[in-house]
Amino acid sequence: DQALDQFLEILMTPSFSTAEIERERKLTLAALTTMADDPQGFSRYLFTQFLYGNHPYGHDSVGNFRSIPKLSRTDLQKFYSENYAPNNSVLAVVGQFDDAFKAKVTASFGKWTNRSTLASKVPEFPKWSGTESLVVDRADLNQAQIHIGFKGIPRNIPEFLELRAAQRILGGGFGSRLFSE
Repeated sequence: DQALDQFLEILMTPSFSTAEIERERKLTLAALTTMADDPQGFSRYLFTQFLYGNHPYGHDSVGNFRSIPKLSRTDLQKFYSENYAPNNSVLAVVGQFDDAFKAKVTASFGKWTNRSTLASKVPEFPKWSGTESLVVDRADLNQAQIHIGFKGIPRNIPEFLELRAAQRILGGGFGSRLFSE
């Protein structure tokens, strides 16, 4: 009940405390600073920028050294009001709970009022002109990272699940053949 109450407060009536914003800003900038020393994190950060360019997918969701210091409380409040509403959200409650808790969740979220939100428009991906590569020399790092990628496949093609399975088997995780070799 306490966790639900806190979640509801954060979601429906966020305070955007200046002290919390500054604390999170410092933590995020520190994480970005140390990311350069983590081969996997650093290469993934560079790879998405390289792959997607100026497209929104090419920008890390936590921001960067230029954007984070500029972010204001007003910016956060504006983003919240334009994007967070029940008519623009999906709620999933997972775990072991009884009917009374389910009723409380339903009643609690029923108090959240609909409002107009911004329609998300995702621009087209940048066009490729053939094979491209990026090599970053970091002699101070002891571990090499290699990323091979493409912009993605549409989810509505008949072979989508087969392609996802092949990706997992051949190189998409700890259980892949590439990783085991």
